[in-house]
Amino acid sequence: EGGKVFKDKQCCLGIDEAGRGPVLGPMVYACCYWPIEFQDANPELFKAYVDSKKTTEKEREGIYKKIAAGRDEGLLNYKYFNLDPNVLSNDQLGNVRNLNEISHDTAIALIEATIKEGTDLKEVYVDTVGPPDKYKKKLENYFAGSGISFVVESKADDSYRCVSAASIVAKFHRDAFLKNWEFIEPGFKDPSHKVFGCGYPGDDITKEW
Repeated sequence: EGGKVFKDKQCCLGIDEAGRGPVLGPMVYACCYWPIEFQDANPELFKAYVDSKKTTEKEREGIYKKIAAGRDEGLLNYKYFNLDPNVLSNDQLGNVRNLNEISHDTAIALIEATIKEGTDLKEVYVDTVGPPDKYKKKLENYFAGSGISFVVESKADDSYRCVSAASIVAKFHRDAFLKNWEFIEPGFKDPSHKVFGCGYPGDDITKEW
């Protein structure tokens, strides 16, 4: 919550996530949005936002500081939702929702929250989860009559700056959650259990843990 509400300027919004396939930690969904005219007038500023997968943790922290500064200056805004791993496990194991449905619902919730605050949203860019055409149709049907145009693509975080910025916000906050992770399971109180890396199965430290 917080940040500037762009009621009188048409905005573009990007959505991406971090933590879709880890063995530890939450899945974090984020959106980042700004007036379309700001991006046209400040190409060098927004050029600094790149896909989080192409950055080191230190680089992400630097880019996130720029995004946070842009928010403070009223150039952009962002939101993020933290999806606890217990929610992910319970929904899937209980056949309530699969991971794609959870992802779609969370993206929709981010868009709804942005509209509800009063932002004039005109363009939404989403890094696809599942078949992009089907996902795009789902969003168009859900937001029918809103006047929002949707672009749903694979690797959208590589093609659209607002999605790249969302990926940075999501990854930064997921990293922050992991740094302060507290195990609720018995037998995990030893400090050595804090040395678990980034929580992804491809990480050598996570494998060792």
